[in-house]
Amino acid sequence: MLNMWQLLRTVPDEFRGRVFSTNESLQWSVMMLSMCAAGVASEYWNPRIIGAVAGVLSSTTAVYWTWANVSGRLPEPARPGIEPEEIEIHGEPAI
Repeated sequence: MLNMWQLLRTVPDEFRGRVFSTNESLQWSVMMLSMCAAGVASEYWNPRIIGAVAGVLSSTTAVYWTWANVSGRLPEPARPGIEPEEIEIHGEPAI
């Protein structure tokens, strides 16, 4: 969900549909490939070993993103438009 929220904030309107469809296609493709690999692996190894390997592989992504964020390699892209602080609201406050 956070991924989609960030995409909504940063992708220009004219590319948003293509970016979302590509993102979803990649997510489902990776999920199908990992399930196929787990099915094949279950013929040879114990399900606990398969789960442990899957957990280690998933954790490497979190370790990489944490390192990249701490080292400043993930700058937030500039948002087009008006900053919320620049908006003035005139009129009666809502009750």
